[in-house]
Amino acid sequence: MSGWFAKMISEREEKQMQTNYMIQTHQLSKAYKGSYVVNQIDLAVKEYEIYGFLGPNGAGKSTTMKMLLGLVQPTGGSLSIMGMPFNHQNRIPILRNVGALIESPSYYGHLTGKENMQIVRTLLNVPQKNIDEAIRIVRMEKQMQKKVRQYSLGMKQRLGIAMALAGMPRLLILDEPINGLDPAGIEEIRELICRLPGEYGMTVMISSHLLSEIEQTAAAIGIINQGEMIFQGSMQDLNSRRSPQLQIQTQNNRLAAELLWQYQPELTENGCLFPYMHNSQIGQAIGTLYENGIEVYRIQEKQRSLEEVFLELTGREVAL
Repeated sequence: MSGWFAKMISEREEKQMQTNYMIQTHQLSKAYKGSYVVNQIDLAVKEYEIYGFLGPNGAGKSTTMKMLLGLVQPTGGSLSIMGMPFNHQNRIPILRNVGALIESPSYYGHLTGKENMQIVRTLLNVPQKNIDEAIRIVRMEKQMQKKVRQYSLGMKQRLGIAMALAGMPRLLILDEPINGLDPAGIEEIRELICRLPGEYGMTVMISSHLLSEIEQTAAAIGIINQGEMIFQGSMQDLNSRRSPQLQIQTQNNRLAAELLWQYQPELTENGCLFPYMHNSQIGQAIGTLYENGIEVYRIQEKQRSLEEVFLELTGREVAL
């Protein structure tokens, strides 16, 4: 990290905000022709954290992010960013400290990466050192002389993030930044995002329909489905819903389920699936099966995946 930028981050961290939240919304809503695509959601994004905004395609993620950027006018509710109400008076001061990549990067393909970044510099009226630092953050120093149409998809995404970083924002909003990338490209963007809060003092809000990706980057998570917020909390909170289950495979699984009805078994193709059981309960269950002449072939503890928790919350499939 360059000296001037380290000093800027240090000064930023010394200034305590009136609130610990970078983004807060209250019953934020958006309706089109009377149909709500975002319905009374309450976002709470803490400063200096990576916040994962998760939901199936069409859940309302992009619309919510556009409202946070003033690109879409809310139908109802309120929002504040950096402790300030997002209104006509505060809009410009707020957006000067916000960088964003929504849906896909905007660039001129016939120009080089350097020329594209110079256009951004002119539009934002920022010093050259900002542009140099943004390029260094995304590790594109050796690619800036190439025309952007020659870039891989991953390089285009990194250029888009560099454009969003050009103003050295306090808040970075990224909408599906890994969409369509190959595994190597995903790893590059993931590593980049994870560095931003600690090294550059930024708060990052990232949307995705890929639960496994959010799991590897975000400390806090909000899940939206059909326009409504159905979960918000830490990743640890979400993991706490992954209560272990016990699977017992026997000689006669149907009869075993009937004998052990008090433990609320679920009959599956691989045996009987039980909610969490204490060791004493497991011993009693096995004893009951033994007393009734049912041979036990296999006992296996299973923990629900986050994908299964997501499916339980939304009732819809999620990409792995």
